[in-house]
Amino acid sequence: IKNRYGDAVVLLGGSADGKCVLVLGAAGAPLAAGFDSKSALNGFAALVGGGGGGRPDLAQAGGKDLAKLDELFRDAGKKLVALLSA
Repeated sequence: IKNRYGDAVVLLGGSADGKCVLVLGAAGAPLAAGFDSKSALNGFAALVGGGGGGRPDLAQAGGKDLAKLDELFRDAGKKLVALLSA
């Protein structure tokens, strides 16, 4: 998805086996400007009681608190905009 749109930051999430699964990727201008998917995703993963790893262009994480996933996505857009504006 991120490569299809060129200048993009994409956050995906879901559940597997009762746990949260998150993926964050960046491409184009955000990546060139210093956006770090790994760092950003660790902030999101903390909200669901987890952590992860990866690279500046693509990171993945897991979490234990599936009930917090909706809350994470409710605020994710604002948080990503703030990170991109910093």
